[in-house]
Amino acid sequence: SLYSLGYLFYNQKNYRKAQGYFEEFRTKAKNESELSQNYEDALVRLGDCFLANKEYAQALKSYDTALPINKTDKDYAMYQKGLTLKFLGRDSESKEVFEKFTKTYSASRLIDDALFQNAILEMDKSNYASAVSIFTDLLRKKPNSVLVPQVLLKRALSYSNIQSHDKAISDYKVIINKFGKTEFAEEALLGIRESLNA
Repeated sequence: SLYSLGYLFYNQKNYRKAQGYFEEFRTKAKNESELSQNYEDALVRLGDCFLANKEYAQALKSYDTALPINKTDKDYAMYQKGLTLKFLGRDSESKEVFEKFTKTYSASRLIDDALFQNAILEMDKSNYASAVSIFTDLLRKKPNSVLVPQVLLKRALSYSNIQSHDKAISDYKVIINKFGKTEFAEEALLGIRESLNA
């Protein structure tokens, strides 16, 4: 019932209350000889609650505790750990986690998210050629990802920064023609104008 109450508040986005129930469940379940799937899941959800409440150090601790014992959501826990490290400003560690993720969980439903985060970290360090390479890999691996318009926009921006304006224009055109109804189309119009001027 503690686990169910945790989920009830978690689904209502009341992460503070959910955190309390998951924490109590974790403490009591630890005394039982059999660590159930619910216990594994509760550790990950506890991390999610800490993350939502911007308690990054606690979130990191929860994901680190969950990773060695989790059987079903290991990829999710690792992705969330990478994200948490990014929020903590520990970019090099975050990058290591995302790189390990892409090698270990290439078939994960989160592979496009992990590649995207990795590429953004490269952009943040002004490693635009490397970002282009990761974005291209993402588009090759996940051509139907919901992130495609955003990826094209970031790749076009990276192309502009390495003076590959023709390639940037090409990406901007794809966004305008194929994703004209998305929020990224307006940014693509501004970007194409700048690239054409350049």
